[in-house]
Amino acid sequence: MGHPWVLPETVLYYPVHPGGTASECRSRSYNPTRRATMDRRAFFRLAPTTAEVPSPDRPLLAPLAISAGLEPHTDPLDQLSAAHLLRRAHFGVAPEELAAYTGQSASGVAAALVQEAADAPMPEEPEWINDFPPGRGAPQAERQEYRMKNRERLRDYVAEWFMRMTEHGLREKMTLFWHNHFVTEIAVYQWAPLAYRYVTTLRAHALGNFKDFVHAIGIDPAMLFYLNGIQNRVGEPNENYSRELLELFTMGQFDGQGNENYTQPDIEEIARALTGWGFTDRGGYEAVLIPNRHDDGEKTFFGRAGNWGYDDVIDILFEERAPQIAEFIARKLYREFIYAAEDEALVADLAQVFLDNDFEIAPVVSALLSSAHFFDEQVAGAHIKSPVELIVGLLLELEILAGPEVFSILNRVIEPLQQAVLNPPNVAGWEGHHTWLNTTTFVARWNLVDLLLGRLSNTDRMNLVALAEKLHDSSDPNAAFTLPVALAEHLMAVPLDLLDLHVSDAPFAGDLMEFPIPDEVLNGPAYAMNLAKMFLADVPWYEWDLQSNGASGRIAAYIQALKFLPEFQLA
Repeated sequence: MGHPWVLPETVLYYPVHPGGTASECRSRSYNPTRRATMDRRAFFRLAPTTAEVPSPDRPLLAPLAISAGLEPHTDPLDQLSAAHLLRRAHFGVAPEELAAYTGQSASGVAAALVQEAADAPMPEEPEWINDFPPGRGAPQAERQEYRMKNRERLRDYVAEWFMRMTEHGLREKMTLFWHNHFVTEIAVYQWAPLAYRYVTTLRAHALGNFKDFVHAIGIDPAMLFYLNGIQNRVGEPNENYSRELLELFTMGQFDGQGNENYTQPDIEEIARALTGWGFTDRGGYEAVLIPNRHDDGEKTFFGRAGNWGYDDVIDILFEERAPQIAEFIARKLYREFIYAAEDEALVADLAQVFLDNDFEIAPVVSALLSSAHFFDEQVAGAHIKSPVELIVGLLLELEILAGPEVFSILNRVIEPLQQAVLNPPNVAGWEGHHTWLNTTTFVARWNLVDLLLGRLSNTDRMNLVALAEKLHDSSDPNAAFTLPVALAEHLMAVPLDLLDLHVSDAPFAGDLMEFPIPDEVLNGPAYAMNLAKMFLADVPWYEWDLQSNGASGRIAAYIQALKFLPEFQLA
């Protein structure tokens, strides 16, 4: 294997893609004068020196050096910029969508994507929506049978969610984003009907009003279980939800200038105001306020005193801390759609859009996705794909016609990648970015690509020849060289001249005296030659034919080779 690369935070090694010697890998250094963009290879670099260890005054990640702001991107979308938008706003680049959006204005496409997501119909309720576990006195066999049905329902429900991710890109991406914001864990609340209610709450408010969203999520049954809201009662206040409401769900402990947004007494008094919520009965799980469990004494928080209850907490929170809330959510949206180290000026502008629109989420997302800042060339490829983005993106980009048998296994096969849907690791959710990648998850990501290609190639679920025909002109006499480039451009978020390719000195196969490499290829970019060698392997270039029996296998093998490139993990 080649010299190991390492992720800066973890100092965990993984092998570079096959073909590179140790000396070659050590010599791979990025020339900062080559292109005025961020060094995306900072994600995949040799072990850091002592000087590279992060410290409070030298954070590991620095914001991108982008001068553009929230003003609209004015150039018509070319293929690269349209693909960038689809990778971030959806989960991947479907060829038909790319063709449809190329040439349009960024503002028009962003507005259309947001409107389409907001208008997408809600799924029909499953037949088991009100089928809750039997009571305490039920026989053990009945309880065991329910648990088995519950596992099947959860598996089917998550499979349906994956299917919807391929069909309703932005709406489901926002739903997943909020799942990682208003976190709950199925391991705690257990029951499929509660999972359905919780995801429905996320989906219904994903592009709606954030204040309404905060109000709804706090009395969602899954959240009441997860953060002990049902144990919060007069005389025995439980601070779990009030603490996370402030720290994780609305504004964080500090604002952008380092000022405290709340105090411990605020948490304690808000917990008292939130007392009394429970369920109508053991079998219903409908949240209600139970008067004799509510603390009706005076509470004081954020300088406001009164006999406050649940609605008052939400109103006062948004009245007294509106700028802090707007900044906190704008910051998280920036990290989701732009980069893990936020640009403070852009966050401030985005927060102002949030305030100007009375905490409506859709205008903020639309402004961000149509901004000149978003379309700066440094942003493309600066995001490390989550496991869900990786697998759903592959389904879209390889045009896999996944059925129930595929969707049903997706959550299981991405568990080794450390993102089990409905089960984040803790209330803070998945950290994302570099934490997605380590020695274990890299191998699991490679295996996932192999699993999909191995199971679905040459079946009616995957037609790689048809995909290739959409991406390039198969009648081109130089198709053996143009197809590898087209496939790489389709699957990679970064310009191909930035790919960390092993430079091969091996000659092409075949009789190059009678069939010399075309001059336009010889004089073209080096990456095109190296990609063609990866693609063709031992097949002479002049014998390549997309209609030959081995064409699909050759394309599949090439994609399996591309997966080893670090940039394959970027969006």
